[in-house]
Amino acid sequence: KDGDVLEKYLEVDTFLFDKTGTITTSYPIVEKVLPFGDYSEEDILRISACLEEHIYHPIANAIVKQAEIEGIEHEEMHGKLQYIASKGIKSHIDGQPVLIGNYVLMQDEQIHISSEQNALIEEYKSHYNLLFLAYQNELIGMFCIHTPLRKEAKTALDKLKAQGKKLILATGDTLIRTEELVKDLPFDQVYTDLKPDGKFELVEKLQKAGHTI
Repeated sequence: KDGDVLEKYLEVDTFLFDKTGTITTSYPIVEKVLPFGDYSEEDILRISACLEEHIYHPIANAIVKQAEIEGIEHEEMHGKLQYIASKGIKSHIDGQPVLIGNYVLMQDEQIHISSEQNALIEEYKSHYNLLFLAYQNELIGMFCIHTPLRKEAKTALDKLKAQGKKLILATGDTLIRTEELVKDLPFDQVYTDLKPDGKFELVEKLQKAGHTI
Protein backbone atom coordinates (compact mmCIF):
# COMPACT_ATOMS: atom_id res chain seq x y z
CA LYS A 1 0.00 0.00 0.00
CA ASP A 2 2.78 2.44 0.93
CA GLY A 3 4.55 1.46 -2.26
CA ASP A 4 1.47 2.43 -4.29
CA VAL A 5 1.41 5.85 -2.65
CA LEU A 6 5.10 6.38 -3.40
CA GLU A 7 4.63 5.27 -7.00
CA LYS A 8 1.75 7.73 -7.48
CA TYR A 9 3.81 10.52 -5.91
CA LEU A 10 6.68 9.86 -8.31
CA GLU A 11 4.26 10.09 -11.25
CA VAL A 12 3.10 13.55 -10.18
CA ASP A 13 4.89 16.27 -12.16
CA THR A 14 2.74 19.25 -11.14
CA PHE A 15 1.55 20.46 -7.75
CA LEU A 16 -1.40 22.86 -7.68
CA PHE A 17 -1.83 24.86 -4.47
CA ASP A 18 -4.66 26.95 -3.13
CA LYS A 19 -3.46 29.94 -1.09
CA THR A 20 -5.58 30.12 2.05
CA GLY A 21 -4.80 27.40 4.57
CA THR A 22 -2.01 25.87 2.50
CA ILE A 23 0.52 28.57 1.62
CA THR A 24 -0.92 30.91 4.24
CA THR A 25 -2.35 30.14 7.64
CA SER A 26 -6.12 29.88 8.09
CA TYR A 27 -6.08 32.73 10.59
CA PRO A 28 -6.13 36.29 9.21
CA ILE A 29 -5.13 39.10 11.55
CA VAL A 30 -6.21 42.73 11.71
CA GLU A 31 -3.17 44.91 10.99
CA LYS A 32 -4.86 48.33 10.92
CA VAL A 33 -8.22 49.88 11.80
CA LEU A 34 -8.87 53.18 10.03
CA PRO A 35 -11.83 55.20 11.39
CA PHE A 36 -13.34 58.07 9.41
CA GLY A 37 -15.27 61.18 10.38
CA ASP A 38 -16.21 61.47 14.04
CA TYR A 39 -15.77 57.75 14.72
CA SER A 40 -12.91 56.30 16.77
CA GLU A 41 -11.06 53.03 16.25
CA GLU A 42 -12.95 51.70 19.27
CA ASP A 43 -16.30 52.66 17.71
CA ILE A 44 -15.43 50.84 14.48
CA LEU A 45 -14.32 47.69 16.27
CA ARG A 46 -17.36 47.68 18.56
CA ILE A 47 -19.89 48.02 15.73
CA SER A 48 -18.05 45.56 13.48
CA ALA A 49 -17.59 42.91 16.15
CA CYS A 50 -21.27 42.94 17.10
CA LEU A 51 -22.12 42.25 13.44
CA GLU A 52 -19.36 39.76 12.68
CA GLU A 53 -19.77 37.62 15.81
CA HIS A 54 -22.76 35.94 14.15
CA ILE A 55 -20.80 34.84 11.07
CA TYR A 56 -18.55 31.79 10.84
CA HIS A 57 -15.77 33.08 8.59
CA PRO A 58 -12.01 33.58 9.19
CA ILE A 59 -12.17 37.34 8.59
CA ALA A 60 -15.21 37.71 10.85
CA ASN A 61 -13.32 35.78 13.52
CA ALA A 62 -10.33 38.12 13.11
CA ILE A 63 -12.53 41.17 13.75
CA VAL A 64 -14.11 39.66 16.86
CA LYS A 65 -10.71 38.53 18.15
CA GLN A 66 -9.21 41.99 17.66
CA ALA A 67 -12.04 43.53 19.69
CA GLU A 68 -11.32 41.00 22.45
CA ILE A 69 -7.58 41.77 22.36
CA GLU A 70 -8.32 45.47 22.81
CA GLY A 71 -10.83 44.80 25.58
CA ILE A 72 -13.76 46.23 23.64
CA GLU A 73 -17.15 44.93 24.74
CA HIS A 74 -19.82 44.80 22.06
CA GLU A 75 -23.45 44.50 23.03
CA GLU A 76 -25.85 43.56 20.27
CA MET A 77 -27.16 46.83 18.86
CA HIS A 78 -28.35 45.84 15.40
CA GLY A 79 -31.51 44.46 13.86
CA LYS A 80 -31.91 41.34 11.73
CA LEU A 81 -28.81 40.37 9.75
CA GLN A 82 -28.80 39.72 6.03
CA TYR A 83 -25.75 37.78 4.84
CA ILE A 84 -24.76 38.43 1.23
CA ALA A 85 -22.56 35.63 -0.11
CA SER A 86 -19.00 36.65 -0.98
CA LYS A 87 -19.76 40.28 -0.13
CA GLY A 88 -20.69 40.87 3.52
CA ILE A 89 -23.52 41.70 5.90
CA LYS A 90 -26.43 44.16 5.89
CA SER A 91 -28.43 45.21 8.95
CA HIS A 92 -29.80 48.28 10.75
CA ILE A 93 -28.75 50.23 13.84
CA ASP A 94 -31.29 52.70 15.24
CA GLY A 95 -33.31 52.22 12.06
CA GLN A 96 -30.40 53.26 9.82
CA PRO A 97 -28.63 50.90 7.36
CA VAL A 98 -25.28 49.45 8.41
CA LEU A 99 -23.03 47.35 6.18
CA ILE A 100 -19.78 45.48 6.65
CA GLY A 101 -18.10 43.80 3.73
CA ASN A 102 -15.93 44.15 0.67
CA TYR A 103 -15.66 47.00 -1.82
CA VAL A 104 -18.16 45.36 -4.18
CA LEU A 105 -20.82 45.51 -1.45
CA MET A 106 -20.07 49.20 -0.90
CA GLN A 107 -20.52 49.83 -4.63
CA ASP A 108 -23.71 47.76 -4.82
CA GLU A 109 -25.23 49.75 -1.97
CA GLN A 110 -23.99 53.09 -3.40
CA ILE A 111 -22.06 54.01 -0.26
CA HIS A 112 -20.48 57.45 -0.43
CA ILE A 113 -16.68 57.17 -0.48
CA SER A 114 -14.69 60.41 -0.51
CA SER A 115 -11.66 61.06 -2.69
CA GLU A 116 -9.45 60.93 0.41
CA GLN A 117 -10.88 57.53 1.36
CA ASN A 118 -10.41 56.26 -2.20
CA ALA A 119 -6.76 57.35 -2.02
CA LEU A 120 -6.30 55.27 1.13
CA ILE A 121 -7.99 52.30 -0.52
CA GLU A 122 -5.59 52.54 -3.46
CA GLU A 123 -2.65 52.78 -1.06
CA TYR A 124 -3.55 49.72 1.00
CA LYS A 125 -5.30 47.34 -1.40
CA SER A 126 -2.10 45.87 -2.85
CA HIS A 127 -0.85 44.88 0.61
CA TYR A 128 -3.99 43.94 2.53
CA ASN A 129 -7.39 42.39 2.25
CA LEU A 130 -9.68 45.36 2.91
CA LEU A 131 -12.97 45.23 4.81
CA PHE A 132 -15.30 48.22 4.97
CA LEU A 133 -17.88 49.44 7.49
CA ALA A 134 -20.62 51.83 6.36
CA TYR A 135 -23.43 53.50 8.30
CA GLN A 136 -26.16 55.80 6.99
CA ASN A 137 -24.72 55.39 3.47
CA GLU A 138 -21.31 56.78 4.52
CA LEU A 139 -18.03 54.89 4.82
CA ILE A 140 -17.06 55.14 8.49
CA GLY A 141 -14.24 52.61 8.82
CA MET A 142 -11.80 50.34 7.03
CA PHE A 143 -9.90 47.26 8.20
CA CYS A 144 -6.54 46.21 6.75
CA ILE A 145 -6.35 42.44 7.13
CA HIS A 146 -3.31 40.25 6.52
CA THR A 147 -3.07 36.46 6.34
CA PRO A 148 0.51 35.40 7.18
CA LEU A 149 2.47 32.83 5.22
CA ARG A 150 2.96 29.49 6.89
CA LYS A 151 6.46 29.37 8.37
CA GLU A 152 7.15 26.03 6.69
CA ALA A 153 5.76 26.98 3.26
CA LYS A 154 8.99 28.11 1.58
CA THR A 155 10.99 25.12 2.83
CA ALA A 156 8.37 22.64 1.60
CA LEU A 157 8.06 24.34 -1.80
CA ASP A 158 11.83 24.54 -2.24
CA LYS A 159 12.06 20.77 -1.64
CA LEU A 160 9.43 20.05 -4.29
CA LYS A 161 11.16 22.40 -6.72
CA ALA A 162 14.49 20.65 -6.13
CA GLN A 163 12.78 17.39 -7.14
CA GLY A 164 11.87 18.92 -10.49
CA LYS A 165 8.19 19.40 -9.75
CA LYS A 166 6.18 22.19 -11.39
CA LEU A 167 4.53 24.44 -8.80
CA ILE A 168 1.32 26.35 -9.55
CA LEU A 169 -0.71 28.62 -7.27
CA ALA A 170 -4.45 29.10 -7.85
CA THR A 171 -6.29 31.69 -5.77
CA GLY A 172 -9.38 33.86 -5.74
CA ASP A 173 -7.27 36.77 -4.51
CA THR A 174 -6.13 39.66 -6.72
CA LEU A 175 -2.96 39.63 -8.81
CA ILE A 176 -1.34 42.58 -7.03
CA ARG A 177 -1.84 41.21 -3.52
CA THR A 178 -0.87 37.67 -4.51
CA GLU A 179 2.34 38.76 -6.23
CA GLU A 180 3.34 40.67 -3.09
CA LEU A 181 2.66 37.64 -0.91
CA VAL A 182 4.46 34.97 -2.97
CA LYS A 183 7.33 37.01 -4.43
CA ASP A 184 9.92 34.90 -2.55
CA LEU A 185 8.28 31.53 -3.26
CA PRO A 186 9.32 29.29 -6.18
CA PHE A 187 6.04 29.11 -8.11
CA ASP A 188 6.25 28.53 -11.86
CA GLN A 189 2.81 29.99 -12.51
CA VAL A 190 0.28 31.99 -10.49
CA TYR A 191 -3.43 32.16 -11.38
CA THR A 192 -5.46 34.84 -9.58
CA ASP A 193 -9.04 36.14 -9.36
CA LEU A 194 -10.39 32.60 -9.72
CA LYS A 195 -13.86 31.53 -8.63
CA PRO A 196 -14.14 27.98 -7.20
CA ASP A 197 -15.32 26.59 -10.55
CA GLY A 198 -12.37 28.34 -12.19
CA LYS A 199 -10.01 26.26 -10.07
CA PHE A 200 -11.67 23.05 -11.23
CA GLU A 201 -11.42 24.22 -14.83
CA LEU A 202 -7.72 24.91 -14.32
CA VAL A 203 -7.15 21.36 -13.04
CA GLU A 204 -8.95 19.93 -16.08
CA LYS A 205 -6.94 22.17 -18.42
CA LEU A 206 -3.64 21.06 -16.92
CA GLN A 207 -4.63 17.39 -17.03
CA LYS A 208 -5.66 17.68 -20.67
CA ALA A 209 -2.25 19.23 -21.36
CA GLY A 210 -0.70 16.01 -20.07
CA HIS A 211 0.24 17.01 -16.54
CA THR A 212 -0.19 14.60 -13.63
CA ILE A 213 -1.45 16.60 -10.65
